[in-house]
Amino acid sequence: MKEINSLGVVIVTHNSFGFLAEALYSYLDAGISASNIVVIDNKSIDTTEVDIPRLFPDVRYRRNEENFGYAKAINLGVTELLCEYIVISNPDIIVTSEALRICLHLLDQNEGAGVVGCTLMNQFGKNITRFSWTGIISAVGMLMFNNMLNGIVRISNQLLRKRNAPSETRFVEGSFMMLRRKAFNSVSGFDEQIFLFSEDADFSLRLAKQGWKLIHMPTAKITHIGSVCFEHEGAYFKMIEFYRGLLYFYRKHFPIRHQLLRGALWIVSVLKLCASRITAASQGSTAVKMLREIAKLLSGSVY
Repeated sequence: MKEINSLGVVIVTHNSFGFLAEALYSYLDAGISASNIVVIDNKSIDTTEVDIPRLFPDVRYRRNEENFGYAKAINLGVTELLCEYIVISNPDIIVTSEALRICLHLLDQNEGAGVVGCTLMNQFGKNITRFSWTGIISAVGMLMFNNMLNGIVRISNQLLRKRNAPSETRFVEGSFMMLRRKAFNSVSGFDEQIFLFSEDADFSLRLAKQGWKLIHMPTAKITHIGSVCFEHEGAYFKMIEFYRGLLYFYRKHFPIRHQLLRGALWIVSVLKLCASRITAASQGSTAVKMLREIAKLLSGSVY
């Protein structure tokens, strides 16, 4: 069986130094070799550029002079490594040696497995694992009800998979996945046309189409704090990029459903903008600005 120190790790970061340092300590404590860890910094403006090389001199730190997005940064990181098995990680992930060992054993013993995902817990111990990309009803409901449906869909998916045995899935979340290099190469890595969000859905779907198995390992548990890279961005940046990535994903893989999604989002955004005028909501409010940006996104010929 492969040892943990044979694993490679690619961590993509943007303005997340404090969390990134904790993530690196956890990977090193779990037994990962520092020389097998690559940090791709998408032009952080915090202290990452100075402090990561100082605190972790043996970790491979690479800084991009512009924010290339998550997908391209992952691809750049993977090219730095020669490892057969590679972990793709957000900067706010805390791992354990047990979780890495479980995932590595599963991947190594199943030649048809292209990627393994695990149980993601937030910092309060709540299960936040996702098993599917965002569907049309969820996407429209999130916009209509200000993201409240997201948690309901996540919980319902978890209830359907309440077991400890590994199982095949159609989706592995990009915040943490352990992949086989051969599988990664077979689909030419992540789609760099996606800046942020849905790059994991696209990657998962293309792997499945190539015949690779995607496996969820529930007994491997790690911590994912979530959304730390967006603290320096505009208040609605995350939502805009979420829909931009989702629309691209549907247009690429499901053209008819893409039209349904686009039309439904357009109707909801216009209705909510009209409602904001009727209720005299501030036209400069964050919510109204976000709706205007989404309407502008939907009116573009690309999405």
